[in-house]
Amino acid sequence: ISKNFGLLERDHEADASADPGESKTPWQRFEREVTRLQDEAVEGTVYKVLYLGRHGQGVHNVAEKKYGTTEWDRYWAAQEGDSTSSWVDPHLTETGIQQAKAVNAFWKHQLAVAKTPAPERYYCSPLYRCLETANLTFTGLDLPADRPYKPVVKEVSRLSFQRSARVVAVGGGPSVADNQHSSSAKPTASTPAIAAAPSAPS
Repeated sequence: ISKNFGLLERDHEADASADPGESKTPWQRFEREVTRLQDEAVEGTVYKVLYLGRHGQGVHNVAEKKYGTTEWDRYWAAQEGDSTSSWVDPHLTETGIQQAKAVNAFWKHQLAVAKTPAPERYYCSPLYRCLETANLTFTGLDLPADRPYKPVVKEVSRLSFQRSARVVAVGGGPSVADNQHSSSAKPTASTPAIAAAPSAPS
């Protein structure tokens, strides 16, 4: 997981309005900058900070490593399983569970120490490995009362987002579109991005 979600230490225009001598974390300063961008945005433009994550290692990822990506893509991905495993809506492996728990611990640190703003909304794929990763990642965190973990289960959200928003990456780290064939399939909660998109009708 990228340190501090990969957020870069840099100056922001909003820093000019800060009280002299104030001490803010990079995330607090970035949050203030996003607020400034929204306040000064043209009508119809909305700024959002997105935390994009990938599921932990699933049974299918282990199978892909076993057979190799070429054979996985050619044949095995279309099967329901083999003689030892089933990957119909595959679950997380023990490694995948531990990966998600590690992200949970990272979030605890980010919320308490780095003062990273908690997500306002949560979106998750209905696939079991994604739901399991999300629940392990966000359950038990000290979240603000007005920002509880209540995920909206939404299919093809990534595809819809890519078609509707212009994204500028804030920090390093893989996005949900990366490592589609990764045999380790580590969950990533380390890719913050800021998106500016036309506001949709309510």
